[in-house]
Amino acid sequence: MGDHGALTVRLEPVSLDVPLAGASAELPPGRYAKLSVGDTGCGMNGSTLAHILEPFFTTKAPGRGTGLGLAVVHGIVKDHGGAIVVTSRPGAGTKFEIYFPAVDIRTAAKTALPLAEPPLGRGERILYVDDEASILALSKHILEGCGYRVAGFTDPLDALRAFQTTPDEFDAVLTDFAMPQFSGLELAESILRIRSTIPVVLMSGHLRPEDRQTAQRLGLREILRKPSSVGEMVYALGRRTSSRRGRIFSGPGRRSQRFLAIRWHGQDSSLSLFPCPAGTSKS
Repeated sequence: MGDHGALTVRLEPVSLDVPLAGASAELPPGRYAKLSVGDTGCGMNGSTLAHILEPFFTTKAPGRGTGLGLAVVHGIVKDHGGAIVVTSRPGAGTKFEIYFPAVDIRTAAKTALPLAEPPLGRGERILYVDDEASILALSKHILEGCGYRVAGFTDPLDALRAFQTTPDEFDAVLTDFAMPQFSGLELAESILRIRSTIPVVLMSGHLRPEDRQTAQRLGLREILRKPSSVGEMVYALGRRTSSRRGRIFSGPGRRSQRFLAIRWHGQDSSLSLFPCPAGTSKS
């Protein structure tokens, strides 16, 4: 969008009487929540627009983007029974419309299953690597609220140097897969050469079959689909570290832990997304 422009975000309920044209997946008639995000930027031509949701497609320079961001979003939306409509013209900006099937809050509240108590850490030190600083900061904050000590790095080579210096100080590694210059699999392989028994959890929005084969060869037993929920990360760490400390992690924790919450505020149709680490309360 350059140095200036307008970014518009809107959430509204919609009803479809006929299947939606131009959607990334077939949407039957029904009630939906439509999240629209539009800008007044440079827009896209037809050839770019036709491939915008494909894995590894990017218009950025080499090393500046993986081409997985929108593909991951598309996969998540599709898994939830939704679809995306993208409209754009050169010089006229771009608009994404994301449709999620609507649910009746009262019915959902009656049928919702109670959440299991999350496994909490006991001071284990985690090497966490993600080249996106905002994701790293949020995940580090929440994992520390779950009882872990987290050493966070946006540069996988810096993370490797830290591990080489004190390999026995870490109890597990949590790393993103798609990072410029040095992938999560390369990092995992380098770390396992130094200390073959350390648990490694790999996070990825898209893994090719050959990448999965490499992960299996390295003995990686935990692969989380990115973006992962806080609960998924905590349970993965619990599975990988529980045997090392000789306890079963699925039982009640020592304190309560609230995770990310999304709330739709009545008629103003706004979304709130906030972390609730241990010891805090949100209403």
